[in-house]
Amino acid sequence: MNMIKSIFTLIWVFILMIPVSQAAEWALTGTLNPSISYDDNVFMSANKTSSFEYAISPTAIFSRTQDNNSQSLSLGYAIDRYTSLSNLNRSDPFINFNSDFQTGRSDWGLAASYTKSSSRSNAANDTGDFRTDSTLTSKSISPSYTYQLTEKDSLSLGGTYAKRDYSTADFSNNKTKSLNTAWQHQFSERFRGGVSAAISNYKSKGLSLSTDDDSYNLSITANYDFTELWKIGGKVGIRKLNSKRTDNFGITDNNNTFGTSLDVNASRQTERDNLSLGLSRSLVPSSTGDVNETHRV
Repeated sequence: MNMIKSIFTLIWVFILMIPVSQAAEWALTGTLNPSISYDDNVFMSANKTSSFEYAISPTAIFSRTQDNNSQSLSLGYAIDRYTSLSNLNRSDPFINFNSDFQTGRSDWGLAASYTKSSSRSNAANDTGDFRTDSTLTSKSISPSYTYQLTEKDSLSLGGTYAKRDYSTADFSNNKTKSLNTAWQHQFSERFRGGVSAAISNYKSKGLSLSTDDDSYNLSITANYDFTELWKIGGKVGIRKLNSKRTDNFGITDNNNTFGTSLDVNASRQTERDNLSLGLSRSLVPSSTGDVNETHRV
């Protein structure tokens, strides 16, 4: 609750700082994003259960743009309805705030969010439990700063604090704090590259186990524009994970692992469509308290 109050306080302070004469610069738009899908195995089990799913997300978007700054606030509901499984019907609220402010060589950014969702929505990449009725409440805030050192060099710094709470005890409430920095150089009109470093801490507390994980990552980054339409970018690096597990009896288990990280993406974008292909290998915290190495395509 304190996190929600902090987010709303930050947004209201920002709004109150806007002169009355600039109020007309705000714009209000809305979206619905309706969709219909059919799933022949909703719970991903041997005894298949099928259903149509109708989804709609009525969203109000308040936005404001000037020469050197922009802000947007979107809020709404994600509504899901199942024809054969009414117990899965949901209406979950969400709020997202984004701000960007430029001064000379500096670029300041701030993002904050509050969302509620079903734990089922991420089951494929997490626990694999498609039958859970747990509700996930997520809150996060992410400030960022970029400084243009020279015409071809830039330095960036960013951080994130995120908190995830579950409505049922079979999942572990957790917090994530991270800090990252990067240097980038424009080697040519088409090629730019640099170095990035990141450190993060993940803590979780469940019924029988508490975890405390520190991860460190150092990567080389590169981006190349083949044409005006085709672009490829990514980073390759090394990482270290320090894990600490403590059970209810106070018994602690420490473990250190080393590995590599990878994130590559190729994209083609036109006025009408966008095609992308990505490959990644990274450490991802789970809702059970573990930090797993995940491969995605």
